[in-house]
Amino acid sequence: IPESEIEDFRFQTTGQYGGIGSLIRKIGEYVVIAEPYKDFPADNSGLKIGDKIIKIDDIPMHKKNVEDVSKLLKGEPGKKVNVLIERLNHEELLNIEITREKIKISSVPYHGMIDKYGYIKLSRFTRNCAGEVRSAILDLEGKNNLAGLILDLRGNPGGLLNEAIKLCNLFIEKNTIIVETKGRNSDWNKVYKR
Repeated sequence: IPESEIEDFRFQTTGQYGGIGSLIRKIGEYVVIAEPYKDFPADNSGLKIGDKIIKIDDIPMHKKNVEDVSKLLKGEPGKKVNVLIERLNHEELLNIEITREKIKISSVPYHGMIDKYGYIKLSRFTRNCAGEVRSAILDLEGKNNLAGLILDLRGNPGGLLNEAIKLCNLFIEKNTIIVETKGRNSDWNKVYKR
């Protein structure tokens, strides 16, 4: 894995990365802050929803895509990044210095009730996501009389196979085949069961 992509790899496997802690989105010719996560560096430094990213460390962001901007915002925890932004109703551009931190995003960002059904949003299969889903189920069962459960996997890009298998173990009967893996070398073929 190239060093430039290590933070993306860490995020896919652990739900953690070094960065500023914000969702970003492309609007027009610039990328903007879509949601600074509460109590993370982006929020603590004063970034707000709608802030247009003009430069990152003196590199112009005009016509850059979300992936390019994200790579520049991510990095080793403890290192600083300078973000020049344009804010609505401000005449001057604002230069904000942000110290990157280790950002941990929960695999289960929300769970709650929809009528009599428990609802759990699972955003990615990262380390301990099965435990997070299990905790959400126990919380919902403890507070409600569940008629069923909705596990929302929309937008989930995947992740760790062993975590997906652990998650299946919460829902299926023993001795049920969950998944088979096959490769060129038949010694590596494997069947995963509950």
